[in-house]
Amino acid sequence: MKSFGKATILALATVGASSAYAVELVTNGSFESGVIGNDTYQVVGAGDTFLTGWTVGGTSVDVTSGPNRWVARDGNQSVDIAGTPGPASLSQTLATSATQYVVKFSLSANQEGNDGPQGKDVKVTFGSNTVTLTGINNPTWTDYSYVWTGDAGSTLLDFTTLNNGFYGTLIDSVSVQAVPEPGTMAVLGLGVLAALRRRRAK
Repeated sequence: MKSFGKATILALATVGASSAYAVELVTNGSFESGVIGNDTYQVVGAGDTFLTGWTVGGTSVDVTSGPNRWVARDGNQSVDIAGTPGPASLSQTLATSATQYVVKFSLSANQEGNDGPQGKDVKVTFGSNTVTLTGINNPTWTDYSYVWTGDAGSTLLDFTTLNNGFYGTLIDSVSVQAVPEPGTMAVLGLGVLAALRRRRAK
């Protein structure tokens, strides 16, 4: 078996790094900024700055924590969008251009309380793109991913609960990253081919 030369390895590593989505646009996407302690929750009302990077609308959200009571998708903390009490929204304005982005997030249902087992509903908005997710009643995490086009200048990312009362949709691991442009990937691919040719010529 022929071994790869240093130039080939470097080119392949460059393609691998660049094929991953670009710079993370979301601040505090896993809600770990501002520690509340283990297995508890903290009410964050509209206008409160506790959740770095995020704006709370409506009434309030709850920052919840594990490792045993509310098990997070990433890290130790997540957010119940319904709050104590709700309803509420959680939003962040991102610096974007009119190009495609991969929007990722994870949802589960807060099962505590008398209305815990009922299905939860949440509306997700990214600029002019909207999806309504209904009947969320699984206490384990479900990952969602969408490719949406952003707005020139900035795009509002918003999660709004459609349920009244407590014990709503838990959200965690929010991420927005630009999709690499095809031209950039083509240039990187040519770099790999050139490296392979140089290797074979030796």
